[in-house]
Amino acid sequence: MPKEKKKERLVGNSSRHAPLGQVIQDHANQGKFATVRSEPRGIQKEETLTNEDFLDEKASRKILQLSREQQLEMELEEQKEKVWAKKIRENSFAWRRDGRK
Repeated sequence: MPKEKKKERLVGNSSRHAPLGQVIQDHANQGKFATVRSEPRGIQKEETLTNEDFLDEKASRKILQLSREQQLEMELEEQKEKVWAKKIRENSFAWRRDGRK
């Protein structure tokens, strides 16, 4: 079998690879920067809001009322925890004063 002839090298075309330093730099920067996209995923160009996209007044009020109630419940729980912590501290000091451990 005859030996294959070498292909002519093309200078300045894509047959040449990037210099090693550039390849290393590209790999190092690969995860550091975000790629630019023309459109965010899932969003279409002609997306418009309609009345169907909003809640009616009654539902909106109900949601706000429930969120206020939930916030009050959370604040009451925090106050109860503070009271319990205070009682525990007072009891531990009372035990120390009386000589109990």
